[in-house]
Amino acid sequence: MDISHNLVDALENYYGLKDNLGLKYLDASKNLIERLEPMSILPSMEHVFLQENMINDIAPNTFVGKYALKQVHLEKNKLATLSTKALLVTPQTGKQYTIRIVRSVSPTIPYRDC
Repeated sequence: MDISHNLVDALENYYGLKDNLGLKYLDASKNLIERLEPMSILPSMEHVFLQENMINDIAPNTFVGKYALKQVHLEKNKLATLSTKALLVTPQTGKQYTIRIVRSVSPTIPYRDC
């Protein structure tokens, strides 16, 4: 699903659909999204594009239980600090994850372990 270049300010699962949609691809880049939470990403999603938003916070366990997830693009957002718990994933044998975080202003993001 492509909802890029809109004025979307939040990714929320209003109807509690969980995995019933079978949605594998989400492009929500170039919007106004400020925060990611565990229900922002459905378990069926494989590729999530969230670059060029206003994301300044990723809640702990946002990526836990997302067994299909392969890539998350978070380039050019407003992340100033990042908890290691925000990047937790559910481990699977032989699976590699790619979460891209690139800031246009500073190449490093200080982390906080909460």
